[in-house]
Amino acid sequence: MRKQLLGNATYISGASRLAEVIEILRAHYDEAKNFYLAASLGFQISKQATEVEKLRNLFVFANRERRGFSESSLGKAVSEFSANVDGKTLALKDNEPSEAHYDFLIWLCSIPHTGQKTANLFLKWVVMFAEELELKSLDWSSWRHYLHVPLDRWVLRMMGQNLKVGTPAFQKDFLNPHGIVPGIDIQGWRKYFQLQGELATIASIVNEPKIILDELWLVGHALDIYRPWLCDHCWIQEYCEWEGKR
Repeated sequence: MRKQLLGNATYISGASRLAEVIEILRAHYDEAKNFYLAASLGFQISKQATEVEKLRNLFVFANRERRGFSESSLGKAVSEFSANVDGKTLALKDNEPSEAHYDFLIWLCSIPHTGQKTANLFLKWVVMFAEELELKSLDWSSWRHYLHVPLDRWVLRMMGQNLKVGTPAFQKDFLNPHGIVPGIDIQGWRKYFQLQGELATIASIVNEPKIILDELWLVGHALDIYRPWLCDHCWIQEYCEWEGKR
């Protein structure tokens, strides 16, 4: 029998159910990676490009991919990122992976107009494509189990509305139109880290990193509620409780 989520969870009520979904998403990991390469990261990075230039490109695409902020705000963020990322990676070279990831994430969120969604998506791609892009300034792959799930609309909707694994508090804080925006205030960050902690505990049930749950975005993006005729092809069809499901 699978071990259950311990303690009184604040946001997730269906630990075993969500753990099983993580296993399914993990089975489709290579398909997801190929999708990002073809549809999202379909750009050429010269072998002669510096690591700073490669990281800069990933930062730009992380902002554009899920519309983190407007193009008018992009220039300032990219300039600050490019000017400081080399020093940041150098400063973290000898840190433990968990500490290095946390420090880098907080630094990213301090860049103007860069929230947790953009920061986490950038870190996901850096770790996912570190080998292909020959990113060697840090041991990026060692961060995989510490990556946070980018909390965007689709990921949250899929958990709360399609999989129905969220508590009333989850619905209120993360699906309510006036829900929190992590990073705006201390209370928002507390809720953000509470949810990330619960997701990490659930992912550990199947010995996977919680970042696998970000592929709920891909499921929602490609097989979403506006295209119910694609339900038969959905990876998580048997777990979906959306009312409009075929």
